[in-house]
Amino acid sequence: MTTVHPAPATGRLLRHGIIGGLLAGLAFIIAEMIINTALGKPGFGPPRLIASIVLGKAALMPAYPAAKAIIIGFIVHFILAALFGVIVLAVLGVVRGVVPRLMASPSLLVLYGAVAGCLLWVVNFLLIAPRVFPQFTMVNQFWNGFIAHTVFFGLVLGGYLVTALRPRGTTVQEVTWTSATPRDRRSRVG
Repeated sequence: MTTVHPAPATGRLLRHGIIGGLLAGLAFIIAEMIINTALGKPGFGPPRLIASIVLGKAALMPAYPAAKAIIIGFIVHFILAALFGVIVLAVLGVVRGVVPRLMASPSLLVLYGAVAGCLLWVVNFLLIAPRVFPQFTMVNQFWNGFIAHTVFFGLVLGGYLVTALRPRGTTVQEVTWTSATPRDRRSRVG
């Protein structure tokens, strides 16, 4: 028996987009700093790079106050992570009408997160950065680009969605999201 639940409200999706984006952003920035260190680069290079979005390339220079660049980098990073989380959930709201099983399948939802993370890398690093922020093209595009975005942002966000969008007291396998009214749902359950 499948329990039919209403589509998540816009406010709930917004909240989960922000929370999921922040959690994925935390995993991402930690992974980025570890990857940078493993590649023999400064551990705090990623937040400084992110700070260069608002501070300019000067934020990357050793003479620039490190604390200021790192703090601003973290602030900008988490604002963008929350924004990207909301965008990913907004797209999920549209896509779920095309692929209704997406919301009921944990593995498809995690895969959706990974694809969204990969697309985030493609858009930000391969399309926007070369034209607007060329300093972002100088990072290791495999480790700091593809892997960090797909695995540490996308998979984490997808994993969060699996748990966050499931109504309390149900397993993911029991959930089918619809936009049915409460009256319609009662007539379909059983």
